[in-house]
Amino acid sequence: GFIGRLGPEKGIIYLLEAAEKICRSRKDVYFALIGEGILKNETEKFISSRGLNERIIMLGWRKDATLLLSGMDMLLLPSLTEGTPMVILEAMASGVPVIASDVGGIGEIIEDARTGLLTRPRDPGAIVESVNTLLENKPLAENISGNELMEVETRFSASRMSDMYEQTYRNMLKGP
Repeated sequence: GFIGRLGPEKGIIYLLEAAEKICRSRKDVYFALIGEGILKNETEKFISSRGLNERIIMLGWRKDATLLLSGMDMLLLPSLTEGTPMVILEAMASGVPVIASDVGGIGEIIEDARTGLLTRPRDPGAIVESVNTLLENKPLAENISGNELMEVETRFSASRMSDMYEQTYRNMLKGP
């Protein structure tokens, strides 16, 4: 699945190209796209023109996106640019393996093959390879899921983040 803005910076075209290849080679995989954005019409046209309407489902903006996330086998985030995407932390907290482009702050959240899989940006082939890896290697997917849960608790829990903010403010108050 994908959760995010349907915009060029999210790399949605690369996700669609990868999804098409996967759908052509496997009959057991479906994609859910959650979100709205300026590429909504182009995304719908891509899906329709390739006859993938029953395999790539556009759900639009959903208030229950976090609940839907917890039912996904994996989250795909093929962004071209990012800061620290909350959707990755939400997926990790739900134990949903993440496949994401190694851009911006993503590499600071995900350790490749331990807490998710990192791909090259703008590379549908790398997305296909990573999806197939997780589908065919259940122990790896389960290991990533368990590692994600521990990582979120130790590095990104509310209490940990609160402590880090407090320390940052204390350091700022001390001055140079």
